[in-house]
Amino acid sequence: GYSEDEITGRLSKLEIIAEEDHEMVSQKIKDQLERRVAKSHYIFRGRRKDGIILDVEAHGALIEHEGRPAIFGFLMDITDRRQGALALQASEQKYRRLVNNLRTVVFQCDANGIWTFLSPAWEQMSGYRVEETVGTVFSDIIYPEDRDFRVKVFVECIHGEREIERYTCRIICKDGSMKWAEVNPDLIHDEQGRVIGISGTFDDIHERVMAEKALRDSENRN
Repeated sequence: GYSEDEITGRLSKLEIIAEEDHEMVSQKIKDQLERRVAKSHYIFRGRRKDGIILDVEAHGALIEHEGRPAIFGFLMDITDRRQGALALQASEQKYRRLVNNLRTVVFQCDANGIWTFLSPAWEQMSGYRVEETVGTVFSDIIYPEDRDFRVKVFVECIHGEREIERYTCRIICKDGSMKWAEVNPDLIHDEQGRVIGISGTFDDIHERVMAEKALRDSENRN
């Protein structure tokens, strides 16, 4: 909001700097001039003529002007960019909290079937820690009798030879026990539309499956 005449020479007086950043900016300028720092780059809060606070990115280079050290540089208003980044960060934190509190397992694997992400619910479901599972092949935890078929389906989905859909399968837990899981997968595409992996969720449905089996067995006996 300042005119060129108004702004000339004011930076050294800190009139365009938010009060909270006066000391920091003064020190940056002093260090560059006294210690002969060739380049500087920092962010501070600036004050417009109408009092509105802006996020400002400063770039400065040490030069000599009339036989004395001086700083030549430019300032950029990055308020929108910074607010966008903060909003994205807040959104990511909210999503992370949501995922971390879900009993449903959220997963992602690449086109080679390597786990690249598993939410914390995975440990409760399988007994495996997330860190010891990420980086391994998804088929390692599939029950042996189901493994070949599930790998075949995975490859066909990745290559577009089969439509991806919800399914149930048996997994092997860390203690060696077996559990039934319901998987809801979806393809991941890159910017060119190429399939680069699969993401989705899976739920522990073991108790439900066992209860249904017990009911069928009871009905058959009667």
